[in-house]
Amino acid sequence: MVTLSYRSGKEEAEQVAHEAGARAVQADVSDGEQAKTLVSEAGDLDILVNNAGLTRDGVIVRMSDEDWRDVIDTNLGGVFHTCRAAARGMMKRRAGAIVNISSIVGLHGNPGQTNYSASKRGSSGSRKRSRASSGFAACVPMSSLPDTSTPG
Repeated sequence: MVTLSYRSGKEEAEQVAHEAGARAVQADVSDGEQAKTLVSEAGDLDILVNNAGLTRDGVIVRMSDEDWRDVIDTNLGGVFHTCRAAARGMMKRRAGAIVNISSIVGLHGNPGQTNYSASKRGSSGSRKRSRASSGFAACVPMSSLPDTSTPG
């Protein structure tokens, strides 16, 4: 069974879940207890995909502590909380995969996205696991914003 989580956007999440033959579960993965409950409710995971993310863009001199924390806690903390919750079962079964969706911005930065860049760089670094020692694989695909410009 596929389980997808959402922090907000219940109607959209339920529609996607219905179309995918999945179930939608509300959870804020920036909260360790909610992430643990989410993973527990999902059961034995074969694959964990961490794709929760948000931006609160602004130049660093104007960025509030709250905007910094919201992005770091969701984009990086969410990876930590869900990986920690899922890893024990995967290690015990010596099987499973974790995919942490990151961004090219984590490697190269982007003006006005200090918090986002730091969070994505951190989530990229979390893949440093050895299949031999943990029994499961981890990877971090890098995404970038699509080019939506009109040629000509």
